[in-house]
Amino acid sequence: MAQREDWNQLNIPDSPDPRKGHSLVTLPDGRVLMFGGEGPQVELFNNLFVFEDNQWAEIEPVNDPPPARSFHKSWMIGDDMYVFGGKGEGMVFNDMWVYDFVSSLWEEEVVTGSLPAGRYGHSVNLLPEGSAFIFGGKDENENRLKDAWLYENGGFVQKNDCILDYAYHNGHGFINNGVQMLRFYGISNILMTYDTDLESWELSAFDMPYSGHGGSISSQNFMDEDVVFIFGGMNINGVSTDIVYQYNCNTGELDQREEPLPGSVKDNAAAKYYYGNFSGRDDMYEVLLFGGEVEGELSNATWMSTSNLLSENEISMNDVFRLDFDPNPVNDQLYVKSKRKIERIFFYSIDGRLSRSLLVNAKEFSVLDLPENGVYIVRFQGPDHDSYHKLLVNK
Repeated sequence: MAQREDWNQLNIPDSPDPRKGHSLVTLPDGRVLMFGGEGPQVELFNNLFVFEDNQWAEIEPVNDPPPARSFHKSWMIGDDMYVFGGKGEGMVFNDMWVYDFVSSLWEEEVVTGSLPAGRYGHSVNLLPEGSAFIFGGKDENENRLKDAWLYENGGFVQKNDCILDYAYHNGHGFINNGVQMLRFYGISNILMTYDTDLESWELSAFDMPYSGHGGSISSQNFMDEDVVFIFGGMNINGVSTDIVYQYNCNTGELDQREEPLPGSVKDNAAAKYYYGNFSGRDDMYEVLLFGGEVEGELSNATWMSTSNLLSENEISMNDVFRLDFDPNPVNDQLYVKSKRKIERIFFYSIDGRLSRSLLVNAKEFSVLDLPENGVYIVRFQGPDHDSYHKLLVNK
């Protein structure tokens, strides 16, 4: 059984204020951008922070940011972060803002045609052609919503309503037989699927005692199947949890991961953080978690997974290779124990340059010939597998 040590809490002196209902997005270069949220005194934020090299740095935009808000949704298209909706001071937003990360400029989109009602706690899914599917949430009267909208070319088009109303839920897209599908989970034991071609909703059920309020990411396994990870949230009784769920959108298989979160948390945010110049490779990221509500208090803790949660077996790289760093950072030798034979090891510097390669052809061995001090991406290559891990050498 994996332990909570599969997550590392980063000691960051100038961490952003504690908050919940904020958003995290992954930038094209692999860094993570945070916006907004709600603080311990119900104060609302509209500040920006970028995460890089285990540090948060506040960004001062050139012009005024959007009004402060929480439980909005953000997503990236190129160098632009889009923000829709959210809960403001005495109101609920239905505005659309764009932040250009290159120019550091905010701009409110001029939207044509009909507008969705103001909402927060909704979901937004980016579709392959660049449009965004907006679904559910809560309105200004705390009513849960079931309407769906497509945002494209500067305007909204309303789609068919869902069978059920959703709020504080998770949504992720996947391809099924060439058709773009969307799946939503956040009502206990219920999975909702939307077919973008037929514009139809389908209800199904599975044994998942999950009621939303959790951070999530999506990825792909070695079979190009879409896999979703949900971190924390609330259980069927409304109590926050430390469970990590893994759901395969293509096969419908649901698993509770062996490695729990460091503690029970809800209303947190999650994103992929790519290190070095490996942005976009789903075997070269770690999961970044920030904030949320922990035991009734808001947190500003930053947690990082010790692996990317996916390997060729859809399990943690620690389960495949059991890379024991004792101590971590490594100072004299690296002990490796694998379920399958490893033929070669490659050490890459953080900027992607090959530093050293070793021929091993074994399942269990020690590496004494370590490279010079620094952070490395270690590639383990075998006849039927190829996976990566981050290693800090400090002799």
